[in-house]
Amino acid sequence: MKCEMLIPYHEGQHVSYLNEHAHVLATEYEEQGTKLVLECKQSDYQKFAQYVLQS
Repeated sequence: MKCEMLIPYHEGQHVSYLNEHAHVLATEYEEQGTKLVLECKQSDYQKFAQYVLQS
C-alpha cells in the first residue's frame, strides 16, 4: 500500500528497515525527521502506523 511517513531522526533504524523492505518512492529531510513516500506491505504499514501522515 502507498503511504507517506515522517520518521524522527532518532528512529533512523526504521528508515533503514523501510529502505530494505519497502519500495521507497521519495525521501525528504525535514526539521522533524525523514519523510518517506513509499509502497509497503500491510504488515509494515501497521508496524509503523504511528508515523503515517497520509495514505
